Amino acid sequence: MKKSRYNIFLDISQDKTLVFNGMSKKFFTLSSGNISELKQILESPDIYYDNEEYRDLLSTLKSNGFLIEDEVNEFEQLRILFESYKEANEYSLMILTTYTCNFSCWYCVQKHKNKSLSTGTVAKIKKHISKYLLENNMKSFQISWFGGEPLLNFDAIRSIGSFAKDFCGRNGISYSCGITTNGSLITPDMAVEMKNLGFKDFQITIDGIKESHNKTRYNSLIKDSFTKILNNIKTLSEIIPDVEITVRFNYTHKNLDETIVAQIDSVLNTSKDRIELLFRKVWQEPDSSELSHKLGIILKMFQQKGYKILHDYNNLKLTSCYVEQIHYNSIFPDGTVDKCSNKDLTETRGYLADNGDIIWTTHPDENAINIFNYPSECSDCQYMPLCMGPCPRNRKELISNGIIHCQEENKDQTFLDEIKNYVLLNTK
Repeated sequence: MKKSRYNIFLDISQDKTLVFNGMSKKFFTLSSGNISELKQILESPDIYYDNEEYRDLLSTLKSNGFLIEDEVNEFEQLRILFESYKEANEYSLMILTTYTCNFSCWYCVQKHKNKSLSTGTVAKIKKHISKYLLENNMKSFQISWFGGEPLLNFDAIRSIGSFAKDFCGRNGISYSCGITTNGSLITPDMAVEMKNLGFKDFQITIDGIKESHNKTRYNSLIKDSFTKILNNIKTLSEIIPDVEITVRFNYTHKNLDETIVAQIDSVLNTSKDRIELLFRKVWQEPDSSELSHKLGIILKMFQQKGYKILHDYNNLKLTSCYVEQIHYNSIFPDGTVDKCSNKDLTETRGYLADNGDIIWTTHPDENAINIFNYPSECSDCQYMPLCMGPCPRNRKELISNGIIHCQEENKDQTFLDEIKNYVLLNTK
């Protein structure tokens, strides 16, 4: 036997150390005075195997992934999982119905423009869907509706969605669709249509506590978008019985407060079995252990009220980004195409032809280099199963001296803070 390369040791108090494995996500705490002996055992487990006093310990360490068989190559296991995800026989298509939005959130990376899918582009998208699915012998098709605010152009969603659902049904192709929306435009009638169009997955964003949220998301017609959005989430859960709603909280040190638990629960208590809560720090906000600790307390409060918390470490991470998939594309409101959806309209590298083909003016090459086929710091990093490397669009910029370097400025703080909150959520 040998030790896992993804064992992580984290001091959580003066006399307690957390031992965590990045592959299995198993963990336990040990008095700090015994850590030195544990490390010796992990370093040379075979020496202790014949000692009956250590046999149960070794068995436990092995069953939880801290020890592995000599022939096991964990890096290769991750590569196989990555390749399987990358080459999956499923077409994932993100469609940005519009580049406009009814809110102007300060942190948004998009430069909103008055541009929406035209009837001509809708026709091209339908041709693209049917052609791509058949020519590539796809067994599954998934549309992700995005924007701007995608529901500002629900006509396009209705037209393309009904076509895709019908086409897949007639050709024996599994079909699903989901949407990322601010949730403010949903009505009961729209929810019924969404149900009929096969909508199952929603990601709807909240910007912290009510007071902060309403200072970020408002317009001349909507002043209390916080209450409106929560009520719309509840409406979705009542009209679509098997719906899965991810309520995403974009948080900063200013908008995160324990009062958010009661604010959310007062509306969504009866819908919590169809809701997962996802917390994401606004990208402009610097990393902070204090903020992470504050978040952990709030996550635990939600969990104690029966809410499901979506955490990155709940499953083995297969990739840093969905762009890694071979069968993935993003179609923009002007009919242009790119692999990455996080681009301005002026940066897209392809477009839809009249027959539905994608014509690349500059062929995307993000997938040519990854952390498995090119030398990288990731290969020796203990956090690799939790991260799976840099964003594909940034990898080339991170190469120096023939090596892909880490994109995290302080990876120990970033990952160790996340591990603490994962452990907190998974400790009874």
